[in-house]
Amino acid sequence: MSVPPMMDHLVAVARQMPEHIDPTMRQMARFSFYDFITVGLAGSHEPVADIMRQFAHAEGGSPDCTIFGSEASVPPRLAALPR
Repeated sequence: MSVPPMMDHLVAVARQMPEHIDPTMRQMARFSFYDFITVGLAGSHEPVADIMRQFAHAEGGSPDCTIFGSEASVPPRLAALPR
């Protein structure tokens, strides 16, 4: 399972949260980010995700955003749908 290069940047940003943010809040943000990535990648191989990717791709439009767990690009309004 490959991770897009953009994820490397997001992980780096998550590791460099400002010190003025409460440590509990920083930990919750890290946990939420980790949950988003792991659940999104795990679910990207489910049959329903394939169906939703096909739907998003069939809708057409400006391919500005990458579908999570895929190489395909679709409009922003559809990019989060298959996740």
